Amino acid sequence: MTFILSPEMIDDIIFSMENQNEILSFDALEGICVDEDAIDDETVIGGRRYYDLPEWSSAQGFHVMGQFAAQVHNPLLREALLNALGQRKGVFRRYKEVLKTAPAVEREWYRFKDQQMKT
Repeated sequence: MTFILSPEMIDDIIFSMENQNEILSFDALEGICVDEDAIDDETVIGGRRYYDLPEWSSAQGFHVMGQFAAQVHNPLLREALLNALGQRKGVFRRYKEVLKTAPAVEREWYRFKDQQMKT
C-alpha cells in the first residue's frame, strides 16, 4: 500500500515511538497508531494495513540528549544538562527540568529531537 504521511501522522508516530508502556503499530487504513493488542488478522487487499514503528529505545533518547547538550552555546546551561545526564536515576526528568529554565532552548530541544527521530 502506498500512502503519504501527513504532519499529524508523523507526530503520532513519533509520540508512539516514545511510548514505553505499549507496543504500537501504524494503521495505514485509519492513519493512526494503534495498540498491537487491538489488531486482528484483518488484511487490506493489495497491501498491508499495519506497519511496525521504527524502534526508539531509551538508550537512543539518551544519546540524542547528549548530542543536543554538547551543542548548547550557554556554558552554564550546557553544564547543567550534562550534569543531569550524569545522574544515575531520573535522568530524563532532570534533563527536562533543566530545559524548562530556558524556554527558547527547550523549544530548540524538541525540534532537534523530532528531527533526529524522523531520520
